[in-house]
Amino acid sequence: MTPIPPIMSDLGHLVRHHPLKTRGILQRFVDANQFPILEGDAATFFFWDGQPTDGVHLINWVFGLESRLPMQRLENTDAFFLQLELPHSARVEYKLEVERRGRRAWR
Repeated sequence: MTPIPPIMSDLGHLVRHHPLKTRGILQRFVDANQFPILEGDAATFFFWDGQPTDGVHLINWVFGLESRLPMQRLENTDAFFLQLELPHSARVEYKLEVERRGRRAWR
């Protein structure tokens, strides 16, 4: 398992300590950020829309990367994230593949 980025670790900490407020915590996080979150050469992709979600994959067109990468679930939530190291000047095209009840849809 890859290390959890600090921003996701902080979000996970909030959710663990305030489980009854998870939906509000995640909504505020989504409202306060623009995705992907860029920090140096790292890009953190994030997905949450308030609906039960079985899995999310990042579908990308970046030379040298697998074109379909699984995103990690934020513990005890239906939120998913993936941090990638990318060149600062990289141009990235991507979609998110969201799986629910055996069906997949791109976003």
